[in-house]
Amino acid sequence: SKGQKKEWNKPTSQGQLFSVDLADTTGEIRGTMFRDLVDRYLNVLEEGRMYTITDTSARIKPANKQWTSLAHQYEINFGNAVFEECGDDGSVPLVQGTFIKLSELTQRNAEDKVDIVAVVKSADPVSSFISKRDNTERK
Repeated sequence: SKGQKKEWNKPTSQGQLFSVDLADTTGEIRGTMFRDLVDRYLNVLEEGRMYTITDTSARIKPANKQWTSLAHQYEINFGNAVFEECGDDGSVPLVQGTFIKLSELTQRNAEDKVDIVAVVKSADPVSSFISKRDNTERK
């Protein structure tokens, strides 16, 4: 998947970033791009496409689980990456995950991140309510 562009402007620094979840036949890992790479690739990289990646200054670091739900314990910060689209040989599945059954949810901790696949059998109509925090109508 491809995340949204995020920008920050602090007294000590300013910048922009976006992240992509990368997959191959062995699993998934989060990759994050900063500064010029955001402008170069945000509107170029497409979900479901296959790319070769070259980067001589990428950094591998422990994954910050606040920002990713992927199981991989590391993530990549790209430095001077070049992404080139290549042919899809069909070896990488489009959907990856460690799926569990709905009946197994009760055996998990509330803060655990899990992958499930389910079919929506019915949905209630959208309803509105008044927020206690700011007394505005929400849906």
